[in-house]
Amino acid sequence: MSSYPDYSSIIKIIFGVAALVVFFASGLAYAVLQFIFGAVACLIAIPIALVVMSIASRS
Repeated sequence: MSSYPDYSSIIKIIFGVAALVVFFASGLAYAVLQFIFGAVACLIAIPIALVVMSIASRS
């Protein structure tokens, strides 16, 4: 019966590590999503800018 406090402390450590992992993973996922969104925005903006520049140079 004296092993219950050990289990509770191990569970607390596991929950703390899991919380840190989830926190860092969510931050990393947010950064990756921002990077992907920025790259997609650049890929969309470059052809639009080229088309606008070609139209402006024609007129």
